[in-house]
Amino acid sequence: MKFLDIDRPIGQFLCKIGDIIILNFLWIICSLPIITIGASTSALYYTWMKQFRECDAPVYRYFLSSFRDNLGQSTIAWLISLLMAAALILDISFFQALDTNIGKICLYFFGILLIGFGLTMLYLFPTIAAFHATTIQHFKNAFIFAFSHPLATLLLCVSTVIPVGLTYFEEIYFGIYLFCWVFFGIGLLSRFHSRILIKLFREYLE
Repeated sequence: MKFLDIDRPIGQFLCKIGDIIILNFLWIICSLPIITIGASTSALYYTWMKQFRECDAPVYRYFLSSFRDNLGQSTIAWLISLLMAAALILDISFFQALDTNIGKICLYFFGILLIGFGLTMLYLFPTIAAFHATTIQHFKNAFIFAFSHPLATLLLCVSTVIPVGLTYFEEIYFGIYLFCWVFFGIGLLSRFHSRILIKLFREYLE
């Protein structure tokens, strides 16, 4: 059928939808051990950014290749991130229980640190996907990107918080949201993020 030809708009649209679904399932499958979430997230961003730069990039090949290549470093970064998040949450819980002025000051302090950490995490695995550096340098780069590009960070944050928040708080529609996440949610969200990130990274990639 000619209207489904890959060179026609409808054909290109269907190919994009197919890529989103394929990458969504690949991310879910490769994230199942939990410990590999960092590697699968890096591979997801690597694939989208690769496709934006090379339109005919076969998504599953690039995903699996990046997953294999970045497995070690991304896993270490993921474990470090989990430990940092856990430490900050424990600190917040501890000082929240203290009914003192010092406790309130510390609560605000660690709350700000947690927000900064969350914003940095928006960039961590995309920077691992895009650049060659040490794990510590990736954390530094992610932090710098997060706070030197406030508009981009705001877009990344809002586009992440709103769908996640709706899924968590709108219990009546939880089944619909779950269906979306399972079939295309992560793939579509990361594609949108990659559009923003590739513009920020372009000058450092060329």
